[in-house]
Amino acid sequence: LLPALQQARASTQRLDCKHRMRQLGIALHQYHEMHGRLPAGSYVLGPSFPTQTGWGWGAMVLPFVDQAPLFTQIDFDRGTSVGPNSATILSPVTLWRCPSDPSPVHITVTTPGGEIYKTSTGNYVGVEGLLKEMSSIRFDQVLDGLSHTLLLGERVYQPKVSGSGEFTSSWCGNLASAGSYVFNSIPHLAASPVHPINESLLYPHCFSSRHGGGANFALGDGAVRFVSQTVDGNVFRALGTRDQGEVVDF
Repeated sequence: LLPALQQARASTQRLDCKHRMRQLGIALHQYHEMHGRLPAGSYVLGPSFPTQTGWGWGAMVLPFVDQAPLFTQIDFDRGTSVGPNSATILSPVTLWRCPSDPSPVHITVTTPGGEIYKTSTGNYVGVEGLLKEMSSIRFDQVLDGLSHTLLLGERVYQPKVSGSGEFTSSWCGNLASAGSYVFNSIPHLAASPVHPINESLLYPHCFSSRHGGGANFALGDGAVRFVSQTVDGNVFRALGTRDQGEVVDF
C-alpha cells in the first residue's frame, strides 16, 4: 500500500508542477501581447561591461500571475540585491516552486569579497532559444513554430557542495549588486546535448527535476510536456532553438 500511496503523491505533484508551469507560460504570452515581445531572460551583461540590474523574466511577469503588489515594490533601476530590493527578493512566490523539490524557502550566498546575498528559491527557468540575457524575442521570430520550441524548463535546488554555495532559480533573476553579479540564482539555461536533463541533481547548469525520468517543459504555445532524460541530444538541442529549421513534433 505504501508504494502505491507514494506513486499517487508523486503523480499529483508532477501534475501540480505542470499546472504551475502552464500559468507561467500564459503569463509570458500576456506579457508578449502587451509589449509586442517576450521579456529578456535576464538583464545581465558580461563582467567586462557595466553591470545591469540582474532582473529576470520572472520579475517582469509578476503582474500577470496575481503578484502586482510585489511588482510595485521593485526598483527596476537598481540591482536585485541593492537597497530595498534586497528585502523584496526574499518574498517567496509559491508558483515558482515545484512541489516535488524539497528546497528551503531561501538561499544564502557569500561572495569572495564577503558580501552576503539572500533570495527566495524557485525551480523554473527560461530556455535560451527564447529567454536569455538581454534578449527581446517576438513570436514571429520563432520560425520553427511555437509548438516545436521550448520556452520554460525545470531546475532543482542544489545544496552547498564542496564550497560552491547553494543554487536556485528565483523569480527575481540573478543576484546583482551595484558592481557585480552572483550567479547562484539561474534564470535561464540552454538546451544542450552536452548537459542532458538530470545529468546530476548536484550540477546547477542542467535542466533537472525530482519527478524521475525527466522534467516538465513548457512550449512556446503554452502547452506543457514531460521530456524524458533519455531524449536524443540533437533532438533536445533542436527543441531549444527557434529558427534553425529543426522542427521536432511531440
